Amino acid sequence: MLALVLAGCSSNSSIRIVNNLSGKINVSLQPAAGSTLNVKDVSAGATTTYYDVPEGNVRIHISTSGTNPADVDLAALKGKKFTATVNPGPPPVTTVQQD
Repeated sequence: MLALVLAGCSSNSSIRIVNNLSGKINVSLQPAAGSTLNVKDVSAGATTTYYDVPEGNVRIHISTSGTNPADVDLAALKGKKFTATVNPGPPPVTTVQQD
């Protein structure tokens, strides 16, 4: 599991997903407080739009048709944008970087 802490100065953080696998993935963005956001059927090679998430801890869970990468925990503070990239393995790996 990977944890990332960053600070900013706007209201929400936002996350987009890049799928570098050869098949579709489903993504759950699970904030510590608030509702889970499910992004389904992210096509191979696709990059999603940014999704707003509340400030605080957010777990990024990726589901694939095969072996799932480990969940990633992101401690996102105000106003930052992040990209979570899912790369082939074995097993697949999700990395997060600040944009």
